[in-house]
Amino acid sequence: MILLDTNVLVGILRGNAKVSKRFSRHLGEMAVPAMVLGELIFGAEKSKNPEKNRKLVSTLMGALPVMHTNDAIMEKFGEQKALLSRRGETVEDADVLIAATALAYDATLVTGNIRHFSRFAELKLDDWTSSERLEAT
Repeated sequence: MILLDTNVLVGILRGNAKVSKRFSRHLGEMAVPAMVLGELIFGAEKSKNPEKNRKLVSTLMGALPVMHTNDAIMEKFGEQKALLSRRGETVEDADVLIAATALAYDATLVTGNIRHFSRFAELKLDDWTSSERLEAT
């Protein structure tokens, strides 16, 4: 399974050809953490044209299942947040929840922010915005 981070979906919405091509190759294999849906709606709402951008988000999300929060995800969330805390690292709860979702489903998180998410042990990552492949997907 492939989970898509917010910045990857924003790339698709903005017409990034490289990201869109990879997206097309993996139809049926991808899903979106519920937190990412919330971030997309937030971005649309604070944009200069909220109505238009909400429709774009809605159309894109119509093609992707949303992975809603459950007990397994919240357990991973608590574990990962505690590990980061013990190391003296602070990560926004939204990103901990996105990482926890990927970990709970043993999924690869596709993100343009590899450096940020690499702080999560055992999290499989790929960057569709880069020419380098980090994880075979």
